[in-house]
Amino acid sequence: MMIYRLLFCFCLCILTGYSEKDIVMQALTYDEQGNYEKAIVYWDKAIKMNPHNALYYVCRGADKDELENYMDAIQDYNLAVQTDSFLICGYMNRAGSKYAIKDYAGAIKDYNTALKIYLFKTEHLQIKFVPLPNKLPFGNMTIDSNNLIEEPQYHIDDIIIYRGQAYYQMDSLNLALNDFTHCIDRQFCLPFCYYWRASIYHKQGNADAAYNDLRQVLFYADKDSDIARQAQKVLEKGLDMLEAYDLTGDAK
Repeated sequence: MMIYRLLFCFCLCILTGYSEKDIVMQALTYDEQGNYEKAIVYWDKAIKMNPHNALYYVCRGADKDELENYMDAIQDYNLAVQTDSFLICGYMNRAGSKYAIKDYAGAIKDYNTALKIYLFKTEHLQIKFVPLPNKLPFGNMTIDSNNLIEEPQYHIDDIIIYRGQAYYQMDSLNLALNDFTHCIDRQFCLPFCYYWRASIYHKQGNADAAYNDLRQVLFYADKDSDIARQAQKVLEKGLDMLEAYDLTGDAK
C-alpha cells in the first residue's frame, strides 16, 4: 500500500508564525529521516499550536500509517476531513489505511468521495466508467494563505487506479476491470495496469486476455523491474503463478 504523502511547500514570504514554522520543519526533518515516532511528537505540537490546519492531521496520520498503526491513523484522517471536508488527501490517505486493514468497502467509499471532490473542483461533472456517490460532503472548505504546507495535486487516474485495486480485493471484478481499462486507455501507469488487468482476466477465466496483458507488461515495463520479472515468470510457468501487485510494486 502506498500512502499518499503531502507535497510540502514552504511559503517563506508570507510566514508570520516562525515558531510554528520551526515545529513543522522539525517534523518534516524527522519524516525524511524515517523517525516517525519523533515526527509524531512534533505534529502533536503543530496541531496544538494550530488545530485548524487539516494538513497537520494528515501528516500525523501518515506517520502512524508508516508505523502500521492504522486505526489511529484513521482517527487522524477523520479529524482532517472534519476540519476541511474538501481535503482530497484526507480521504485518499484514510482509504489507504482502510485498505490496509481489509476494509475494502470503506476504502472504495473514500475513493469515490475523493473522486467526487476532484470532479467538483475541476468542474468535470461526468466521466466514463466512474460511478459516483450521490452526495458530496459539503462543508467548510479551508483556504488559508498562511499554511506552511499545501495539499498535493492529484490526477484523476491516481484515484481510479487505487479504487480498482479495492474493487479487485472485493471480487467486484467488472468494476475493477472498468477502472484499469480506463487508465490503460488514458496511457496511465501502463505496466501496473496491464498486470492488474491480467489478474482480473485470470480470475474471470479469460486466459488469452490475461496472457496478452502480461506481454504488454513486458513491452512497457523496464526489463529489470520487479513487475517485469514477475510477468515473465508467469508467462513461462503459467497463470497459477500470477499474483496481484500493490502500489508499492510488491507482490502480495
